[in-house]
Amino acid sequence: LPHIDLNNPRRASFCGWSGRDLFESGLEERLSFGPSGENSFGTGWHGAERSSEGVDFRWTSAREAEVLIPLTKIGTITVRVRAAPFTYPRSQRMTLVLKVNGETLAAQPMQAGVGMYEWAVPAQLWRQGFNRLAVCASNLASPAAVGLSPDTRLLGVAVSDLSLRLS
Repeated sequence: LPHIDLNNPRRASFCGWSGRDLFESGLEERLSFGPSGENSFGTGWHGAERSSEGVDFRWTSAREAEVLIPLTKIGTITVRVRAAPFTYPRSQRMTLVLKVNGETLAAQPMQAGVGMYEWAVPAQLWRQGFNRLAVCASNLASPAAVGLSPDTRLLGVAVSDLSLRLS
């Protein structure tokens, strides 16, 4: 019979997880927003796209866009999100919120265009193994509904970078 060590944070790797665990060999990690990062993204995301400058990004498609964060070590982790809101004439100002394992962190007002948003997430919100992080946009709209293009997808924020730093 196989032996499973329930105290091992890799205990769920037999369930089909083909990604890598974070903080195995360093204190900084960055998720890929291109096709190679596909297994990190849960519900609430459109597929990977590439900007005219060659930057991979994904639009959020729901108010909460989930990211799977598998951790080998925990502590205070600074989460940085590089994102741009979907804006159009007379659009409401967008705010960005981060949730970690269901706990909501402070909302941050977004600037027009690409900006960097940062949260220091205390150790008690994380657990070894799999964690659920959600990027939350206050508004969603479709370019077609606001007269910008024939694109009928609901768009929140375009995220091009998500990095984590363990302290």
